Amino acid sequence: MSSKFKILLIFTLIVFSFSGCKKHPGQLEKLSPFFSEPTQFRHKYIQENFQTTGSLIWKYQTSDGIRTSAAITDNSIFIADKKGTVYSLNRFSGQKNWLYSAGAEIYESSPEVFNNTVYIGTKTGKILALDEFTGQLKWSYKVNNSILSSVNVQQNYLFFGSRDGFVYCLDAI
Repeated sequence: MSSKFKILLIFTLIVFSFSGCKKHPGQLEKLSPFFSEPTQFRHKYIQENFQTTGSLIWKYQTSDGIRTSAAITDNSIFIADKKGTVYSLNRFSGQKNWLYSAGAEIYESSPEVFNNTVYIGTKTGKILALDEFTGQLKWSYKVNNSILSSVNVQQNYLFFGSRDGFVYCLDAI
């Protein structure tokens, strides 16, 4: 096979690959005009629909520093401060939905939300399961050392690690 033929074949495959995208738009194109319009329209869409200036929308003062990442749902964000207060805030206004005092420091264990439950670990080795809407404690589980890792939920199982050297798997429902 000659090199000219190989180049022509590759070029033809590339052209057909891209033309197929136009005939059969992917999922991203169905989600919003951002993905289906030409570039100039995408920039206009961003400017009209997203805050692009870096302007402050809201802020909320916690009782101590925050070292965890936020868990975000449709209407709320969940965060914890170092003193052990778990916060549920309205995602759009920053208004407090509820607070829960864990009774122990929370350093790096970021919250996870699954099945209307907020899961988070404490420095004293407890996993807390809080009601997403009320902040009430549903249950807790104690291990032998600090839980500094974030928790993850997959297929109804809660996974986390502890400073005791173990990885734990709990039933999340």
